[in-house]
Amino acid sequence: MPSEVHFKVSSEQKVQILSASSKHSIPKFKQYFKNKKATKIIVIYDLAVQKHLLFLKNTLKTQSVSYIGLQVSENKKSFSSLITLHKKLAHLQVDRHTILIGMGGGVIGDIVGLLAQTYFRGLTWVSLPTTLLAQVDSGIGGKNGINTPAGKNAFGTVYQPELVFLNSEFLKTLPKREFVSSLGEMIKYSFLESQIHLKSKDITSLLKFSSNATSANLKNKTMLKKSLQFLSLWTLQCALLKMKYVEKDPYDLTSIRQKLNLGHTLAHALEKSTHYKKYQHGEAVLLGLQFALIVSLQKKLLLKSEFQKMWDVFEDLPLITLPKNCKGESLYAWAQKDKKAHSSTVQMVLLKKQGLCVNPVPVSKKEFLVAFQTLRDTLALRSRTRPHA
Repeated sequence: MPSEVHFKVSSEQKVQILSASSKHSIPKFKQYFKNKKATKIIVIYDLAVQKHLLFLKNTLKTQSVSYIGLQVSENKKSFSSLITLHKKLAHLQVDRHTILIGMGGGVIGDIVGLLAQTYFRGLTWVSLPTTLLAQVDSGIGGKNGINTPAGKNAFGTVYQPELVFLNSEFLKTLPKREFVSSLGEMIKYSFLESQIHLKSKDITSLLKFSSNATSANLKNKTMLKKSLQFLSLWTLQCALLKMKYVEKDPYDLTSIRQKLNLGHTLAHALEKSTHYKKYQHGEAVLLGLQFALIVSLQKKLLLKSEFQKMWDVFEDLPLITLPKNCKGESLYAWAQKDKKAHSSTVQMVLLKKQGLCVNPVPVSKKEFLVAFQTLRDTLALRSRTRPHA
């Protein structure tokens, strides 16, 4: 698999995906900035990944670089945060030849992407996703946004980074919860594409590669190298797959890119109903994928044998539970505000088999509530024998 791929998303926007799996990648990363001849580079980063700034400082030491650190949370995706960053860019005397770099997880990508498009009507920006979830999904595709009372990412645009740099070295210090969360999007890709096979041993490998095991792995250089190679392969494979959907439907105007919302109808409703405090995004997607499978079976789109084959993948994961006070009616109300909804009718991406989805499919309130109760009962039964996430 190539470590560098270029996509033409539109006549105005091209995207370069560069994976650090090749020894030539870092020199190419440096060369990108030399070729751009930027007047300034502004790095906006999550304070939680401050340790990774050394990579940028060494790589961009011949450039004029300023750093802005943010205390990141989903609640930071707000108008006030965006305005604060506009003021900081003005203070730094940013011009149209400035490049913004977003370094962090999905929240950083959402904020920096929106900032890049709205400052001087468009600055060049580069994405350096540092979480596995961002490297396989949220850091790819150009969607950005902030949250409003209307819902998650209700105010946002599609504005592609010119360069996405995937570096598995950033993943060595991620906690186990981050890896479990990332599996939500990775499993989604394996459901969407029959040629992607996420096996039990793959999931086990990913879960072992957590901060709890990192110190042990570091003593075994061979094991660490193999783990990083595995991660590099998976992140690049997922990123390239997503960009194929994006290239065909960059602005999410048809049902093509909408397929990437598999599992997200319930996921976004759960995130909003819990005020973005209970779940990481990928954890909510894991619940949403199980819900989508149940609805697909319930509507007789999916054969029982196909359902079971896909359902089995969740048996290898730590259990993620539903809030005790979470009611299906309130989740349905949030789902009616989902971007896929039409005239307040909930519409979902559903599955006929692995590698074949159908969308958008209308889902009635009754169907939604029955499926949600089935999910709740199934998780309650599983919780008696399985450890929680």
